[in-house]
Amino acid sequence: IGDTAKLTQNINRFKNNDVWIVTEKLHGTSARTGFLELEQKKNWLDKLLSKFGFERAKKFDHISGTRRTVIGENSAAIVTKEDYRHFFHKQFKDILSPGMIVYYEIVGPGIMPKHDIQAKSEIQKKYPGNVISYNYGLQPENYEAYVYKIVDHAADGRVIVYTWDQLVEWCEKFEVRYVPVIEKLVYNPESQKPIMEMMFSYADGSSTLDSSHPREGIVVKTNKGDFKLKGDTFCTLEEIMLNSDQYVDPEDTV
Repeated sequence: IGDTAKLTQNINRFKNNDVWIVTEKLHGTSARTGFLELEQKKNWLDKLLSKFGFERAKKFDHISGTRRTVIGENSAAIVTKEDYRHFFHKQFKDILSPGMIVYYEIVGPGIMPKHDIQAKSEIQKKYPGNVISYNYGLQPENYEAYVYKIVDHAADGRVIVYTWDQLVEWCEKFEVRYVPVIEKLVYNPESQKPIMEMMFSYADGSSTLDSSHPREGIVVKTNKGDFKLKGDTFCTLEEIMLNSDQYVDPEDTV
Protein backbone atom coordinates (compact mmCIF):
# COMPACT_ATOMS: atom_id res chain seq x y z
CA ILE A 1 0.00 0.00 0.00
CA GLY A 2 1.33 3.42 -0.84
CA ASP A 3 1.77 6.24 1.64
CA THR A 4 -1.11 8.65 2.09
CA ALA A 5 -0.05 12.00 0.62
CA LYS A 6 -0.47 15.26 2.52
CA LEU A 7 -3.48 17.35 1.57
CA THR A 8 -1.60 20.63 1.97
CA GLN A 9 0.94 19.58 -0.66
CA ASN A 10 -1.66 18.42 -3.19
CA ILE A 11 -4.46 20.99 -3.02
CA ASN A 12 -3.65 22.31 -6.50
CA ARG A 13 -4.37 18.94 -8.09
CA PHE A 14 -8.12 19.26 -7.65
CA LYS A 15 -10.59 20.59 -10.16
CA ASN A 16 -14.09 21.99 -10.01
CA ASN A 17 -16.74 19.42 -8.97
CA ASP A 18 -14.26 16.86 -7.59
CA VAL A 19 -16.05 14.96 -4.82
CA TRP A 20 -14.40 14.81 -1.41
CA ILE A 21 -15.28 12.28 1.28
CA VAL A 22 -13.80 13.58 4.54
CA THR A 23 -13.18 10.74 7.00
CA GLU A 24 -11.74 10.67 10.49
CA LYS A 25 -8.13 9.48 10.70
CA LEU A 26 -8.11 7.08 13.65
CA HIS A 27 -5.12 6.86 16.00
CA GLY A 28 -4.51 3.15 16.35
CA THR A 29 -2.52 0.43 14.64
CA SER A 30 -2.94 -0.40 10.97
CA ALA A 31 -3.56 -3.97 9.87
CA ARG A 32 -4.51 -5.87 6.75
CA THR A 33 -5.97 -9.25 5.91
CA GLY A 34 -5.87 -10.73 2.43
CA PHE A 35 -6.79 -13.85 0.49
CA LEU A 36 -4.11 -13.94 -2.18
CA GLU A 37 -2.81 -16.27 -4.84
CA LEU A 38 0.29 -18.23 -3.87
CA GLU A 39 3.26 -18.05 -6.20
CA GLN A 40 3.92 -21.52 -7.58
CA LYS A 41 7.21 -22.42 -9.22
CA LYS A 42 6.70 -23.93 -12.65
CA ASN A 43 8.35 -27.26 -13.43
CA TRP A 44 8.72 -29.27 -16.63
CA LEU A 45 5.18 -30.67 -16.32
CA ASP A 46 3.68 -27.19 -16.09
CA LYS A 47 5.53 -26.13 -19.22
CA LEU A 48 4.34 -29.25 -21.05
CA LEU A 49 0.72 -28.73 -19.97
CA SER A 50 0.78 -25.07 -20.98
CA LYS A 51 1.60 -26.10 -24.55
CA PHE A 52 -1.76 -27.85 -24.66
CA GLY A 53 -3.62 -24.98 -23.02
CA PHE A 54 -3.73 -26.39 -19.51
CA GLU A 55 -2.71 -24.61 -16.31
CA ARG A 56 -2.39 -25.78 -12.74
CA ALA A 57 -5.25 -24.69 -10.47
CA LYS A 58 -4.44 -21.51 -8.62
CA LYS A 59 -3.85 -21.81 -4.90
CA PHE A 60 -4.85 -19.09 -2.44
CA ASP A 61 -3.97 -18.49 1.18
CA HIS A 62 -4.81 -15.92 3.84
CA ILE A 63 -2.19 -13.37 4.80
CA SER A 64 -2.09 -11.04 7.77
CA GLY A 65 0.12 -8.10 8.49
CA THR A 66 0.61 -4.46 9.24
CA ARG A 67 0.26 -1.65 6.72
CA ARG A 68 3.38 -2.83 4.86
CA THR A 69 4.59 -6.06 6.45
CA VAL A 70 3.12 -9.47 5.68
CA ILE A 71 3.09 -11.58 8.83
CA GLY A 72 1.49 -14.77 7.56
CA GLU A 73 -1.36 -16.62 9.20
CA ASN A 74 0.86 -19.05 11.12
CA SER A 75 3.59 -16.59 12.04
CA ALA A 76 4.80 -16.30 15.63
CA ALA A 77 3.95 -12.59 15.35
CA ILE A 78 0.32 -13.62 15.83
CA VAL A 79 0.68 -14.54 19.44
CA THR A 80 -2.50 -15.91 20.99
CA LYS A 81 -6.20 -16.21 20.34
CA GLU A 82 -6.63 -13.18 22.62
CA ASP A 83 -4.35 -11.02 20.48
CA TYR A 84 -6.40 -8.32 18.78
CA ARG A 85 -4.61 -8.70 15.44
CA HIS A 86 -5.38 -12.39 15.41
CA PHE A 87 -8.98 -11.73 16.44
CA PHE A 88 -9.68 -9.33 13.58
CA HIS A 89 -7.72 -11.41 11.08
CA LYS A 90 -10.06 -14.29 11.84
CA GLN A 91 -13.05 -11.99 11.52
CA PHE A 92 -12.07 -10.82 8.06
CA LYS A 93 -10.53 -13.96 6.55
CA ASP A 94 -13.82 -15.80 6.28
CA ILE A 95 -15.54 -13.07 4.25
CA LEU A 96 -12.85 -12.33 1.68
CA SER A 97 -13.08 -13.34 -1.97
CA PRO A 98 -9.93 -14.60 -3.75
CA GLY A 99 -7.65 -11.66 -4.55
CA MET A 100 -8.99 -9.29 -1.90
CA ILE A 101 -7.02 -7.35 0.70
CA VAL A 102 -8.82 -5.35 3.39
CA TYR A 103 -6.91 -2.58 5.18
CA TYR A 104 -8.19 -1.46 8.58
CA GLU A 105 -7.28 0.47 11.71
CA ILE A 106 -7.52 -1.25 15.09
CA VAL A 107 -8.35 1.09 17.97
CA GLY A 108 -8.95 0.70 21.68
CA PRO A 109 -7.54 1.47 25.14
CA GLY A 110 -3.82 0.86 25.49
CA ILE A 111 -3.00 0.51 21.80
CA MET A 112 -1.54 4.00 21.56
CA PRO A 113 0.37 5.80 24.38
CA LYS A 114 -1.48 8.13 26.74
CA HIS A 115 -0.61 11.83 26.95
CA ASP A 116 -0.09 13.71 30.21
CA ILE A 117 -1.66 17.13 29.65
CA GLN A 118 -1.17 18.69 33.11
CA ALA A 119 1.25 21.22 31.62
CA LYS A 120 -0.96 21.91 28.60
CA SER A 121 -3.69 24.17 29.95
CA GLU A 122 -5.15 25.05 26.54
CA ILE A 123 -5.72 21.38 25.76
CA GLN A 124 -7.14 20.78 29.25
CA LYS A 125 -9.80 23.38 28.51
CA LYS A 126 -11.01 21.22 25.61
CA TYR A 127 -10.41 17.86 27.29
CA PRO A 128 -10.74 18.08 31.10
CA GLY A 129 -8.51 15.80 33.13
CA ASN A 130 -4.81 15.11 33.46
CA VAL A 131 -4.44 12.42 30.82
CA ILE A 132 -5.68 11.87 27.28
CA SER A 133 -6.22 8.24 26.34
CA TYR A 134 -7.31 7.17 22.87
CA ASN A 135 -10.13 4.86 23.96
CA TYR A 136 -12.57 5.49 21.09
CA GLY A 137 -15.52 4.83 23.38
CA LEU A 138 -14.35 1.33 24.26
CA GLN A 139 -13.86 -0.29 27.64
CA PRO A 140 -10.45 -1.72 28.70
CA GLU A 141 -9.51 -4.89 26.85
CA ASN A 142 -12.03 -4.07 24.10
CA TYR A 143 -10.94 -3.24 20.57
CA GLU A 144 -12.59 -2.40 17.27
CA ALA A 145 -11.50 -2.45 13.63
CA TYR A 146 -12.47 0.15 11.04
CA VAL A 147 -11.93 -0.51 7.33
CA TYR A 148 -10.37 2.32 5.33
CA LYS A 149 -9.31 0.64 2.07
CA ILE A 150 -10.13 -2.45 0.01
CA VAL A 151 -8.05 -3.71 -2.92
CA ASP A 152 -9.01 -6.52 -5.29
CA HIS A 153 -6.45 -8.34 -7.45
CA ALA A 154 -8.55 -9.43 -10.43
CA ALA A 155 -7.98 -12.67 -12.33
CA ASP A 156 -6.81 -10.71 -15.39
CA GLY A 157 -4.01 -9.06 -13.40
CA ARG A 158 -5.68 -5.73 -12.73
CA VAL A 159 -5.44 -4.18 -9.27
CA ILE A 160 -8.79 -2.60 -8.43
CA VAL A 161 -9.13 -0.16 -5.53
CA TYR A 162 -12.70 0.01 -4.26
CA THR A 163 -14.43 3.35 -4.49
CA TRP A 164 -15.79 4.75 -1.25
CA ASP A 165 -19.32 3.69 -2.18
CA GLN A 166 -18.12 0.16 -2.98
CA LEU A 167 -16.25 0.00 0.32
CA VAL A 168 -19.32 1.08 2.27
CA GLU A 169 -21.52 -1.40 0.41
CA TRP A 170 -19.12 -4.29 1.17
CA CYS A 171 -18.78 -3.33 4.83
CA GLU A 172 -22.52 -3.01 5.33
CA LYS A 173 -23.11 -6.35 3.59
CA PHE A 174 -20.85 -8.12 6.08
CA GLU A 175 -21.70 -5.86 9.05
CA VAL A 176 -18.16 -4.54 9.31
CA ARG A 177 -17.33 -1.05 10.55
CA TYR A 178 -15.65 1.53 8.32
CA VAL A 179 -13.90 4.79 9.23
CA PRO A 180 -16.34 7.56 10.24
CA VAL A 181 -17.44 10.09 7.63
CA ILE A 182 -17.24 13.71 8.76
CA GLU A 183 -18.38 15.45 5.59
CA LYS A 184 -19.08 14.97 1.89
CA LEU A 185 -18.54 17.96 -0.36
CA VAL A 186 -17.87 19.09 -3.90
CA TYR A 187 -14.59 20.93 -4.39
CA ASN A 188 -14.67 24.44 -5.82
CA PRO A 189 -11.23 25.85 -6.74
CA GLU A 190 -12.56 29.41 -6.50
CA SER A 191 -13.05 28.89 -2.76
CA GLN A 192 -9.75 27.09 -2.08
CA LYS A 193 -8.87 28.99 1.09
CA PRO A 194 -12.26 28.55 2.79
CA ILE A 195 -12.20 24.82 1.99
CA MET A 196 -8.74 24.42 3.52
CA GLU A 197 -9.85 26.38 6.57
CA MET A 198 -12.75 23.94 6.84
CA MET A 199 -10.38 20.97 6.52
CA PHE A 200 -8.13 22.27 9.32
CA SER A 201 -11.17 22.70 11.56
CA TYR A 202 -12.32 19.16 10.75
CA ALA A 203 -8.85 17.77 11.44
CA ASP A 204 -8.69 19.41 14.87
CA GLY A 205 -12.06 18.40 16.32
CA SER A 206 -12.86 15.76 18.90
CA SER A 207 -13.11 12.18 17.71
CA THR A 208 -16.54 11.39 16.32
CA LEU A 209 -16.32 8.11 18.26
CA ASP A 210 -15.26 9.56 21.63
CA SER A 211 -15.49 13.23 22.61
CA SER A 212 -12.98 12.74 25.46
CA HIS A 213 -10.01 12.89 23.09
CA PRO A 214 -9.04 14.67 19.85
CA ARG A 215 -8.95 13.23 16.38
CA GLU A 216 -5.61 12.33 14.91
CA GLY A 217 -6.81 14.21 11.87
CA ILE A 218 -8.68 13.52 8.66
CA VAL A 219 -8.22 11.60 5.42
CA VAL A 220 -9.90 13.07 2.35
CA LYS A 221 -10.89 10.39 -0.13
CA THR A 222 -11.07 11.55 -3.75
CA ASN A 223 -10.89 10.20 -7.29
CA LYS A 224 -7.20 11.20 -7.23
CA GLY A 225 -6.43 9.16 -4.14
CA ASP A 226 -6.42 9.67 -0.38
CA PHE A 227 -4.92 12.74 1.28
CA LYS A 228 -4.25 13.24 4.99
CA LEU A 229 -4.26 16.24 7.28
CA LYS A 230 -3.42 15.93 10.96
CA GLY A 231 -4.97 18.10 13.66
CA ASP A 232 -3.14 20.87 15.53
CA THR A 233 -4.08 19.42 18.93
CA PHE A 234 -2.76 16.01 17.95
CA CYS A 235 0.46 17.57 16.64
CA THR A 236 0.90 19.43 19.94
CA LEU A 237 0.39 16.25 21.96
CA GLU A 238 2.92 14.38 19.84
CA GLU A 239 5.31 17.37 20.08
CA ILE A 240 5.88 17.34 16.35
CA MET A 241 5.13 19.63 13.43
CA LEU A 242 3.26 17.16 11.24
CA ASN A 243 1.69 19.75 8.98
CA SER A 244 4.99 21.40 8.12
CA ASP A 245 6.13 20.70 4.56
CA GLN A 246 9.63 20.08 5.95
CA TYR A 247 8.44 17.44 8.39
CA VAL A 248 8.86 13.78 7.43
CA ASP A 249 5.96 11.77 8.82
CA PRO A 250 7.13 8.53 10.53
CA GLU A 251 4.18 6.79 8.85
CA ASP A 252 5.88 7.45 5.51
CA THR A 253 9.13 5.77 6.52
CA VAL A 254 8.00 2.69 8.44
